[in-house]
This record gives sequence, C-alpha cells and structure tokens, in this order.
Amino acid sequence: SRFLRSISELDPESLTDIESRYQRLFGPTPSSNPIPLNETSFLVPGAEETGWVLASVERHYSSAGIESTSASGNIPDHISVELEFIGFLSGCEADAWAADDFKEARRMQDRQRRFLDKHISKWVPILQREIVARDDGLFTLAGQATHVQVTHDLDFLRSLQPLMRSAI
Repeated sequence: SRFLRSISELDPESLTDIESRYQRLFGPTPSSNPIPLNETSFLVPGAEETGWVLASVERHYSSAGIESTSASGNIPDHISVELEFIGFLSGCEADAWAADDFKEARRMQDRQRRFLDKHISKWVPILQREIVARDDGLFTLAGQATHVQVTHDLDFLRSLQPLMRSAI
C-alpha cells in the first residue's frame, strides 16, 4: 500500500528525478556500478551455470507455449520478463477457473509454484536488499512490494495445492 500511495502522489515534474534515480541505480552505465535486474547476476558464479539457469527459464516459458524471449531481444531472466511470465500464468489460471476447468487451473498453479520456487523467490530477496542499500524512495518501495507479493504468492500456492489435490 505504501508503494501504491507513493505512485499515486507522483506529479509530472517528479518523472525526471525518477528517471535519473533509475539510471543511477540500475544502469546502463557500467561505471556507476548498477544493480543488475536479472537472475543470473545474483545466483550464478560462472558462464556454465548462467547457461543452465537461462535454459531452465526458457524451458518454463516454452512449456507454457511462449516463444523464446531472447529471440525477441528480451533478457529471459530479467525481473520484468519473469514477473510478466507469472502474470501470464495467473491469467491462464483465471481463464481456467472461469471455464470450470479445475484440472487446468491446478496445472497453472503448479507452473506458477514451480517457477516462483525455482527462480523468482531465489533472487528477488537479494535484489530487494541491494535496492534498499542504495535507495530510500520509490524503488525501495517497489522492491519491497515485489518481494512481499512473490513471497505471498508462493506461500499461498504451497498452502492451496494440498487442498486442491484432495478436492479433485
């Protein structure tokens, strides 16, 4: 709620300041020691491990019917791409519920839980700590909101799934 309140209080004059703070925190200038916004920057020490993580992320995407993100110029393990994927799966789950397709809804919940568990939940807390260490404003609130949402979603799915198995 603090993040949403902060967004609602923005005025057009503050956009330049926000853009400048974003550039200072996240780059693209390497000399400014930016905070990376991709999973592999936080979790893997070498090129071989990076390849495994990226391949795993792409496998999750392709198993859900999404074309390669890297082919479209996106970084597969970028925070925005990974969160968009969870949003996509949530939308598929909502569609399944609307169609009374309980099996598909459960399948989408499984996909969400696996991706959150294997990827996003592993590195978003680290990203959030990095942001908090360098910012005390909007981006800290955004990082905290993201971390809380990811944690909540994963906990919710872990709690819900045993109940779903017994109901179907």
